[in-house]
Amino acid sequence: MSDGKLGRAATIQLRSLQAKDVPIVIQDDDKATFGDGVDGLLGMSFLSRFKVTIDTQVVKISNRQTK
Repeated sequence: MSDGKLGRAATIQLRSLQAKDVPIVIQDDDKATFGDGVDGLLGMSFLSRFKVTIDTQVVKISNRQTK
């Protein structure tokens, strides 16, 4: 388990995908919890805003289709 601080990101952008006012958690420690070169994880507060497709080799994140 790890401690963190709750907050909100005004904008999170992943290439062309963008989400505004996203709840976030900032870890308090300096450990490389997620591995070398990984700054953090995209959680459901971000991913739930998009269409996410996962198969055995690829993860695709795209905008939801507007009707």
